[in-house]
Amino acid sequence: QTVRSLRQARSYRLGALQRKLPNLHMSLLWVLFGIVLFTFPLLGAGSQTIGGDEILTIQAWYLSFIVFGMSLTLRVIQELREPSRIGAYNAQMVLNVMVAGLEEDLEL
Repeated sequence: QTVRSLRQARSYRLGALQRKLPNLHMSLLWVLFGIVLFTFPLLGAGSQTIGGDEILTIQAWYLSFIVFGMSLTLRVIQELREPSRIGAYNAQMVLNVMVAGLEEDLEL
């Protein structure tokens, strides 16, 4: 009965994840990331004539923060989306420990 309830809880959890984050959402997030990445230099073009060379240094730092933040966010969302893969938010290791404990209890 315990193994059955664990399987049902896992199926409900995985089913909820599949409904919340379909592939289309991830594709749209990557498209948004690409649009932001490629439009930033276009929007910043010509600002060197107004602000001098110092503005390019500021824009370089700003672009690096944008790229870091967006790629980190997308990778965390991707890991949360697929909990069975190896990563920081995987559930497979926890389930393996739970099953090992249950098997040990059943053997006794």
